[in-house]
Amino acid sequence: MKKLALLIAVALMAAPAMADVTIELEEVDGWIEISYAATDADNIPRAFGLDITVENGEITEYDDSGTQPFWVYPGSIDIEDGDIIAEGSPVAPSGDPGALDPEEGITIEMGSLYEMGVEDGPEASGLLLRVQVSEGATSITVDANTTRAASGVVLEDVSDAETNMPVTLDLDDPPADFYVGLVVGDREVTQSHVDNWNDAGQPESWLRPHQQKGDITGNNRVAAGDVTLLVEAFGSEVGDEDYNPAADLSWNGRVAAGDVTILVEYFGSEFDE
Repeated sequence: MKKLALLIAVALMAAPAMADVTIELEEVDGWIEISYAATDADNIPRAFGLDITVENGEITEYDDSGTQPFWVYPGSIDIEDGDIIAEGSPVAPSGDPGALDPEEGITIEMGSLYEMGVEDGPEASGLLLRVQVSEGATSITVDANTTRAASGVVLEDVSDAETNMPVTLDLDDPPADFYVGLVVGDREVTQSHVDNWNDAGQPESWLRPHQQKGDITGNNRVAAGDVTLLVEAFGSEVGDEDYNPAADLSWNGRVAAGDVTILVEYFGSEFDE
């Protein structure tokens, strides 16, 4: 059994690419759709090599069911005696040259064996991939994987397309579990809290009912360990390297005297889970 070798990476040409290709990101029914559109219908994409990264989160799922005819996955497709044994995955194995490590994001490589204009061949625009991201993610970015293609897109004439990458979609809207009017513990969430939560990277610690009473460690009691964490973060604010949102008991984007007052008030307390 062997892998199909598909050449995606090509040398840069002196002349500009004959077609521009734009990559588009859109949220649709809980998924983020990654689509492409070529401006020259006579010279459209033949292969893609892209890096997808997420700020403050990770990709949790992907769906390539609507990506035909770009179903050739060079990193994992298996061929035996001219027959396709397994189509594989559009996600390049993390150990492959130039592929992102899982903690960084995913690299996708997708190509078509069909020529333009034939049945089941590539079209000038369409859906490449749909992905879902973890809760709290603030943005998703698609950029060229230059190991696979200098611009991230190879055209029908085997030249590199000029593209609009990197492309970023902001995911600023807070998920439904932290919204104005929600009561967490004894505190009602305000718009200011939501704004600060977004600025702080949507910390899960703020969703714990006892964090606002000094339970920084999340062990359902306020003790010496919580004091240590607050002291380490004292004086910091969102954006500082030592800012710890779990120690921001006031939810105001900084760790200051007000947080010390709260911790002292509840020091020694134990809470039911």
